[in-house]
Amino acid sequence: MNTRISKKSVLAVLAVGLAPIALAGPAQAATVVTHDGCTITVDAPLFTNHFNAGGAKLFDYVYHLTCAASPGGVSVEVKQDRDESDLVGRAGDPDAPDELTGSSTQNLSFAAAGQTRNVTVRAVLPAVNDDTDVPLEMYQATKIRVTSGAVQGSWSVQAISASRALTP
Repeated sequence: MNTRISKKSVLAVLAVGLAPIALAGPAQAATVVTHDGCTITVDAPLFTNHFNAGGAKLFDYVYHLTCAASPGGVSVEVKQDRDESDLVGRAGDPDAPDELTGSSTQNLSFAAAGQTRNVTVRAVLPAVNDDTDVPLEMYQATKIRVTSGAVQGSWSVQAISASRALTP
């Protein structure tokens, strides 16, 4: 019996064993999340030339929700948070002191055939910003919970949009 192991064999085994560790870097926020047969995609907020009655700019927070065909159809609860990022380009960083500026919840029903909905939530930018930077780096963090018949699913992880610098 040959008990001699070559350096190449040892290195190959170590490389295969360490590969999952090397690939497991810091988690990055996803703009697309699939959960329980539905997929949500979130866009960065955008000014589309709309104003409220007082003349303040309104900003659009858009998401796209697609649900696969299901015999009885499904209903989806969508929880959307609107935040101001204190670190440009790192929206949703759990270590950043981001400010929640608003939230909303929508309930959408999808027929048995499945379909896609494009939803726009319009909101005014926050009046107060604790780090006094302008423009504001706004983003949305959105999650879904799917209900099929009497069975209610769990909440998905958040789909987090890129941040966009917006000026009130």
